[in-house]
Amino acid sequence: MTSRFSATLLVLCAAAAPAGAAILKGPYLQDLTQTSVRVRWETDSGTDSRVDYGTTDSYGSSVTGTAATVTHSGTTRYVHSLQITPLSADTTYHYKTTTGAFSSADHTVRAALTAATPFRFAAYGDNRSNAPEHQLLTEAILASSPSPRIVLNVGDLCYDGDTYSYWASEFFTPAAALLYEVPLYVAIGNHDKSTWVNDYLYFPNAPNRWYSFDIGNAHFAVLDTEASYTVGSAQYTWLDADLSATAQDWVFVMFHYPAYSSGMHGGYAAVQANLVPLLESHGVDMVFNGDDHLYERSLKAGVNYVVTGGGGAPLYAINQNPNPYQVYAETTYEFCTVDLSDTTLLLQGRYGTGVVFDFLSLGAGDADGDGYSDAAEIRCEGDPADAAVHPAAVKVNFQPSNKTRPDGFAADSCATFGASGTNGISGYGWVAP
Repeated sequence: MTSRFSATLLVLCAAAAPAGAAILKGPYLQDLTQTSVRVRWETDSGTDSRVDYGTTDSYGSSVTGTAATVTHSGTTRYVHSLQITPLSADTTYHYKTTTGAFSSADHTVRAALTAATPFRFAAYGDNRSNAPEHQLLTEAILASSPSPRIVLNVGDLCYDGDTYSYWASEFFTPAAALLYEVPLYVAIGNHDKSTWVNDYLYFPNAPNRWYSFDIGNAHFAVLDTEASYTVGSAQYTWLDADLSATAQDWVFVMFHYPAYSSGMHGGYAAVQANLVPLLESHGVDMVFNGDDHLYERSLKAGVNYVVTGGGGAPLYAINQNPNPYQVYAETTYEFCTVDLSDTTLLLQGRYGTGVVFDFLSLGAGDADGDGYSDAAEIRCEGDPADAAVHPAAVKVNFQPSNKTRPDGFAADSCATFGASGTNGISGYGWVAP
């Protein structure tokens, strides 16, 4: 992976590219599988597309094609999209793109892993309007260890998706180093609109902008909340069937508008009425949302909801609207990492420096029904349900003292965890013994 220092240089170089340079955006990666990945880039001229790739920077294989010609509001560009395949699972490949006389630098990507391999992914979003902060976050995502295999974006990639100039200044340039190496998956936000975004992003279920995919032992369903998702709609019916069909260990759903948030917009009643019952009935593990520009984690009926909208847009204060399911909330620029194995999940909310401020550990089984797995819990004296399940443990509760745990157990009777805690982690959550 590119270092934080070199990532900064790459982004600065991209921003300083002279007018008329053929490769204007990218290359960037989407649609990762164990045997393929899609490479995309934009040029201002030339429709010929070529990607050279191989396990060394000598490449050895190539694929060619023709770009799509795209025109909006009098601006014409050429969007190139080629799938490189076959790849070997969990193997690093070098690649470069070429159009006419212009070639990209050498970059690397790792093919998707097998179901038995632990991995990390990152999630963030609402990165519009503040390119320097967005760049810092993407550099921190790229520098995190282990390196994320994919990155999720909960939407609002730029301020106005119908205005061409915003796509470079607010998204592709500040995120360039990350997008060179980590495949991107996006949930459409209200600012993304429906012109350039439909050309820049690959949607495997096109013309619909909702889709799903598997990475390792995890299933991801991505919704388009700019389209109808009411009970009986095409998108709702698709999601019901998709979640019914998956047998993966972990199930994630991502869409822009949050079910539960205390920020300026608050939780959306339509999401609560139409999607929440479906998510609960299918036992979804975690939902990622945006729209409110803050970080907030909630828990309802075993489903964890994470608003990760601190990607660069102007921040919103927490607790402007009621959220009875709130576990932790903070007004901050941030991103999330999630580490998965076949039996454990570790979510970490991180500042732009990479420092962890919130975390949640889950695993198989939840005998006391409080929404936190048996493997992740440490019992605190005074909680009879957890005492029965974990008689030899001590649970440490990281919620603020004025909060109540989802199972009704008062937080202020548990031990306090401060900034000097294990591994330098400060914040609120649950830890494993």
